[in-house]
Amino acid sequence: MFSQDTITLYASDIQSVQYINELKKTRSKPTFFKYTIDKNTNELLNGFYKIITDKNNYCLIHYKNGIEEKDLPSIVKYYKNDTLVGFDLKGRLTEGNLYTSVPKYSCKSKIIKVFKKDYETDKILEERKVYQKVSRRYIYWKIYSTDGKYLGKSRYNKHYFGCE
Repeated sequence: MFSQDTITLYASDIQSVQYINELKKTRSKPTFFKYTIDKNTNELLNGFYKIITDKNNYCLIHYKNGIEEKDLPSIVKYYKNDTLVGFDLKGRLTEGNLYTSVPKYSCKSKIIKVFKKDYETDKILEERKVYQKVSRRYIYWKIYSTDGKYLGKSRYNKHYFGCE
């Protein structure tokens, strides 16, 4: 399931560090950076990681210089007993400073609860309802706000979410 260049770490071996870049100009807001280091080596995480959270759970994340990769479409997958239970869609798939989080996922679900979260704080800013249709090659999503307003649609390859 994992390639040879996947690095395995336990969640207890990593640490998130927040850095605030204070600017001299008073009209500018300070910039927040949140990066992740390996506690054992004190180095920034670089590459594709399998983070083991407990005996039956893990997630897959790609890091570049200690920061979750945002430039490429990235899916952070959460597993329990080797079954996908949730994921976060990040990178170019985001809307501004937000990313999509799907805490409970099943390929068989017709309706999925999806959350828009802030990258810096991981706070839920918006809840959405997704109607899912699985075809032979793709997963189609029709996205609605909680009040029923149509927001758009998306198409993903089935293998992204393990729906083989």
